[in-house]
Amino acid sequence: MIKIIIFDIGNVIYKFDNEKFVKKIAEHSKKSSDELYDLIYKTDLVKKYESGKITSQEFYTTTKKICAIEISEENFREAYTNIFTPINETFDLIKKLKSDKNYKLALLSNTSEWDYEIAIEPFIKDLFEKAILSYKVKFIKPEKEIYLHALSELNFKAEECIFIDDLEKNLEPAKRLGINTILYKNHENLIKELEFLNIEIG
Repeated sequence: MIKIIIFDIGNVIYKFDNEKFVKKIAEHSKKSSDELYDLIYKTDLVKKYESGKITSQEFYTTTKKICAIEISEENFREAYTNIFTPINETFDLIKKLKSDKNYKLALLSNTSEWDYEIAIEPFIKDLFEKAILSYKVKFIKPEKEIYLHALSELNFKAEECIFIDDLEKNLEPAKRLGINTILYKNHENLIKELEFLNIEIG
C-alpha cells in the first residue's frame, strides 16, 4: 500500500533554464555565454555545490575566478536563482494530494543551498513534510546513498513509496531498492501512472 509520494523538483515541480543565469553573468565578463556555460556546467563545479562539497560562498568565488567576472555576491546570487518557472499542473496535483490527507508528501532532489532556500522553499514549504536535498545530505542522485538516506529519514518501507523524477538514470537506483517509480514526461502521463498505482486523486 502506497503511503508516501516523493517528488523531484527540477522539471517536475519547476522548469529551470540555466542559460538565463549564464547570459546574465556574461554581462560582467569578456567571455561568451557559451564559454561560461561550459566552464560552469560542463565541469564538476555545480555537482560539487549541489552535493554540499563546497559552500555557497565558495561556489560564488570559484565561479567568479574561473569565469573572470566582476559581479557582487548579491547580484550573482539573484542571477543564479532567478531561473525557475513553476509547473502549475504539478502544483495543483500536489495541493489535491495534500488536501486529501491520504498520502504523505516529500521531496528528493539534487539542488543547491541558494536555489532551494531562496527560489524554492518559500513557495513550497507548507506542501511537503520532508525534504531530502543533495546539498544537505552530501549525496547526489543517482548515488545509491541518497535513496537509502531518504528511506531512513522518511521511515517508510520501499514498497510504500512512489518516487517521481524526470530522468530515468535517477529512477534506476530507487527501483533496485524496491521503490515504486514514475518517469515524469508530462502531466497527463503522470496522472495515468499514478492511477495505475491506485493513487486516488481528488
